[in-house]
Amino acid sequence: ILALFIVWQDPYSQLNPFPPPTRYVEITATPGPTVPATATAAPTVEVVQSAFAFSLAGDVIYTTNGNDNGCDWTSIVGTVQTTSGEAVDGYRVTIDDGTNEQAVFTGSAPRLGPGGWELVLGETLINSQYAVQLTDARGEVMSEPLLVDMTGDCARNVAIVSWQQNSES
Repeated sequence: ILALFIVWQDPYSQLNPFPPPTRYVEITATPGPTVPATATAAPTVEVVQSAFAFSLAGDVIYTTNGNDNGCDWTSIVGTVQTTSGEAVDGYRVTIDDGTNEQAVFTGSAPRLGPGGWELVLGETLINSQYAVQLTDARGEVMSEPLLVDMTGDCARNVAIVSWQQNSES
């Protein structure tokens, strides 16, 4: 019964002998810390109310990669939290460059903070624009799509995107 429940909640689970076809890639580990120790979290800001359950908390923050790869790295990382700052795990963050859509799950990178997630775009500097959006496990859209510009600049090769729940539900 537990296996059936897990497959029902996550059809992409390894327990499903017939998973649906997918273009999503789940990233589960990254060498070293991505956000350097000197980077600071986004300042607390008032979240703008919207028709979606989650809104961007502040602005996208760009920083230098802090792991051993240095400039040979591009990633988008972030957190998803409730209004009280608790982790929101198990939601899907989709990242689309117009030709390739990838996904990662919130809570897969807890070292980044509550509901932390990370998608490594490549082990090189990348100059491209990405649409980033939060959905729940069923695929229901939870946030507005957000455009993130990766500029191929070593000082800005990690983008930090943090969402916060608009109100307790």
